[in-house]
Amino acid sequence: MPSRPFVADCAIALLLAVAVAALHSATSFGRLYGIDGKFLSEWTADPEHADWRYHNTLYLPAARLCAALLPRGLLAAADDPLAVGKSLSALAAAVGAACSYLCCRLLGSKRLAGVAGTALIAVSPGVWFFGSAIEVHAQHFATVAFCALVTLLLPWRRPVLATALAATVFVIPCLSHQTAPLLAPGWILLIQCARRRVGPPFSPAVLLAVGAAVLVAVGIGHVLVQWRRNLGLGMDPGGLAQLVSVSYHGFRPGLVWSEVLAPQFLCMPIAIVACCWRTIDPWLRACASLTLTSLIAGVMWWGVAEDGGYLLGASFLLAALAASLWSVLPGRIAMATAVLAIGAQAFAGFCRVRDFDAAGFQIDDRAARVKAHLGTSGVLLSCNDHTPDIAIWLPAVHEHGLIPSLMLEGPLDQWVAAVHTMALGFVNAGPLAFDTSYRWRHDFPDRVKNGLSRLEAALRADCRVTEFDDPSWPLLLIEKR
Repeated sequence: MPSRPFVADCAIALLLAVAVAALHSATSFGRLYGIDGKFLSEWTADPEHADWRYHNTLYLPAARLCAALLPRGLLAAADDPLAVGKSLSALAAAVGAACSYLCCRLLGSKRLAGVAGTALIAVSPGVWFFGSAIEVHAQHFATVAFCALVTLLLPWRRPVLATALAATVFVIPCLSHQTAPLLAPGWILLIQCARRRVGPPFSPAVLLAVGAAVLVAVGIGHVLVQWRRNLGLGMDPGGLAQLVSVSYHGFRPGLVWSEVLAPQFLCMPIAIVACCWRTIDPWLRACASLTLTSLIAGVMWWGVAEDGGYLLGASFLLAALAASLWSVLPGRIAMATAVLAIGAQAFAGFCRVRDFDAAGFQIDDRAARVKAHLGTSGVLLSCNDHTPDIAIWLPAVHEHGLIPSLMLEGPLDQWVAAVHTMALGFVNAGPLAFDTSYRWRHDFPDRVKNGLSRLEAALRADCRVTEFDDPSWPLLLIEKR
């Protein structure tokens, strides 16, 4: 039977979840983050055409569950085609925060300190950003924090059973995101923290056996991901290796700021202080240090910039470190530093969210411009791979994306000629809109920019073109002369 203190903690966790969900849904982005944001927006808006082989295999089932259980209009406008994706991110951040608070308490922090530690991560630039964006990282944060909570609650007086269950639980984060194996070394020490709550710590030999069980869980997780992606039940890691190698960029000094320090902001210096504070549980400090070191090393080696998203899986430990530090400090000092830190953290998080969404490229604006200048039916040539298909808003408008074919190798002249001929065929049937927002994309290679500018010049030469300029979504209306 649950104890009264734990029931009270569950009530506090629920209140924290409501507050975080309300905050993050109120700041939900009107623009999208990256190409995955485009795909996830399309798939959550039209689940019948979703690609269920997506490599973060828990996202789409979680989105379907969110759509089925969450009242429409609760966390996003009921008439918003992207409501499911937006709601899932806010809800996941809320679940992650609630589970993080309970982890803080189970790891020994005082109640008020646990609330403060949870608030610190909930308003961090990284968690707040991905709680407001349509992306996978908030869902991964929730998954890891929930699995950590379950691990701490397992019956560790029966270590064999609990270890088997803990390994089984760790399979779930491996289905959530490819970075989950980097959590495995720290997860072994999290199990030691869980054991320490009810009995003497495991010996090194037992920890070695625990590590083997966690390693088996990573293998099972990989096999299940392969199966979920229709790649069979084998252990072949070739697909994952190819994904990593294709995206590999290598270490750049700027990653330390963009991926570690800026997204976590005050969480990192507080975590460093906590890891050096001798009166804090050494197993918690070791667990957090190993987890953060593994994740940071992996991100630095791979070199893919994701605004701190790859570190969100360790957020529950950052909350636990902050809560533990504020638990051992004298009361007034703890309260003063917590208030100042959370205030500064919230300001940094708000600025990050505000600046991203204020940069333009609002998705609803794009749909409104196409409707105003093309109408509710027709053809749209698109040269931006970070926007969902316009048919989500205007079902009778066919969007023809140019980027996938332009990225393929082959003579550029042939591509321009083929697309030009196709476009003239569209024009003969009626007006054609051309989204020329490629002008504002600085990440496109020269081949893409050259091909699109040459296509635009060819259409201007052969057709009557009306230009509707805009700082985010410039459009050309192309008609027969």
